[in-house]
Amino acid sequence: MARKSKGRTSEKASRTRSTKRSGSRGASRAEGSDGSDYRRKVRDGKLAQGKKGSCAPKLFMLLMPFAVLGTYFVLRS
Repeated sequence: MARKSKGRTSEKASRTRSTKRSGSRGASRAEGSDGSDYRRKVRDGKLAQGKKGSCAPKLFMLLMPFAVLGTYFVLRS
């Protein structure tokens, strides 16, 4: 049976180490700084602002192609 080469295993180990490091660094950075509180407030404000829209524009854009096709067929006949 063939053996795994050491080059592949060391490359794989280095990839897992680098992702673990960057993930823990990002988590520790987000935990205690005041900047993250500000970012969270801004993100929450943007999300709330996006939810205020009504469904009328979306419904209009959905039904517009059907209205155009219906008008085309009525005028053509």
